[in-house]
Amino acid sequence: MCIRDSPVHIIGMHLCGNLSMIAIELFYRMELAHKLVLCPCCLPRQNAPGTPVVVYTDTCQLSQYHRWVHHLGSYLSETWVETRTTFDENLLSERSAIISSTKLEQRPHPQVPHSVAAVLGLIGEPCWALTMKLSHAVSYTHLRAHETPEHLVCRLLLEKKKKNKQRTEWRKTAKRKIRNMG
Repeated sequence: MCIRDSPVHIIGMHLCGNLSMIAIELFYRMELAHKLVLCPCCLPRQNAPGTPVVVYTDTCQLSQYHRWVHHLGSYLSETWVETRTTFDENLLSERSAIISSTKLEQRPHPQVPHSVAAVLGLIGEPCWALTMKLSHAVSYTHLRAHETPEHLVCRLLLEKKKKNKQRTEWRKTAKRKIRNMG
């Protein structure tokens, strides 16, 4: 078996907005994608294409999140996909859903369910069109708002390492310039 023919697992952690839908789209379209694990976090914008109205029927953010998770699970409810949704109490967030799906052996050729394409207005369009339509920038502040204590320590260590590397590079450049001047 060639590496190009190896099974693919799609894992999406901290999927903000419609990134979960993009991951589901990839899972359905990629023939080699056999497993999908999603940990959705932030809800899609209320006016974003494909956002179900039912998600925003009340103002309780946790209820909205649970409806969003249920909505994502319903898109993965094809007869040839086995899907399970759990809530992990060990995560340090109320938004602790983990959706895992596995493609079963006997399935039709991979295709996005018509319902997904219809809701997003992308019937017959290529996969990249979905990415272009749904992707939007997420600010660094937004990412930091969901940071756990473990991630904070990791991020601070990486920033320190980056800062030290930049200082070292700056010193080398300064020394080179001094040598070239003399």
